[in-house]
Parts: sequence; C-alpha cells; structure tokens
Amino acid sequence: KGAPQLGVKINGSKTCCNYEAEIQYEGGEKHTVPKNLQFTDDGGAYFPWCGMLINTQTCSVKVDFSRFNMFQGKDDMTLDKSGNEGVKL
Repeated sequence: KGAPQLGVKINGSKTCCNYEAEIQYEGGEKHTVPKNLQFTDDGGAYFPWCGMLINTQTCSVKVDFSRFNMFQGKDDMTLDKSGNEGVKL
C-alpha cells in the first residue's frame, strides 16, 4: 500500500520479488509482481538488486557484470580535473 498520507505508493511496474506476489492498491486494483530471478550455470538462483546478484539460497552476493556488457569501467567514473586527480580518486 505504501504510505498514502505521505503521498507514497508502491509502483507495481518497478517492483520485483524472488517469489510471486500480488499488490492491491487502495481502489481495489490488483497487480501481480512476477518472480524475478537469474539462474547461473552452477544452478544458483540470484535476485538482482542495485547492480548486485543475491543468491536466494545462500545469501552470497556478487556483482552483476551483465549490466556492463556495452560499457567500460572508465565510462562510469567521474574524475575531478583540477590537477590532483589522484587525491580525489
């Protein structure tokens, strides 16, 4: 439901779970949240969260490198070009 008194509500299209869930909005409208897991070659089931993959069985965490297929690490860094880049890095 969120917190309607604060103007906050759940956006079903941006919500994901490691299990199937259902959201019911105030007006009675229902939205099914699909299960969102990524499976690896070793049989692990991982839940994506903020660029990380969390194993739903062991709670181990690893970086989701698939998000960076088209990018290089330097494309995602911001450096201060003031002459002391190493200090701010």
